[in-house]
Amino acid sequence: MDKTDTQLLYIAAFRYALGRSTYMVPAIAGAIRESRDLLTDETARLMAREIVECKNLGMECDAAVWWDLAEFLLAGSDDDKR
Repeated sequence: MDKTDTQLLYIAAFRYALGRSTYMVPAIAGAIRESRDLLTDETARLMAREIVECKNLGMECDAAVWWDLAEFLLAGSDDDKR
C-alpha cells in the first residue's frame, strides 16, 4: 500500500467513526494515535480540523476521546522530521 492509500484508509476509518456513539470511537482514535508516524501532517491537520468543526461528537465520553485526539494530532511533529 502506498502513502496515498494509507492516508485514504485512515481518513475513511476516522470519518466513519466521527460523531458516532460506538466502541469504534476509542478503537479508531487509538489506531490513529499508534500509527501517527504513518500520517502526513496534512492528514493530521485535516482530522483535527474535522473534529473541531463537527457539530456532534457523539456522547460525552466519545467527545472527550475526539478532543484528546485533536490535541495529540496538532502537537505532532513535522513530516521532515520523520
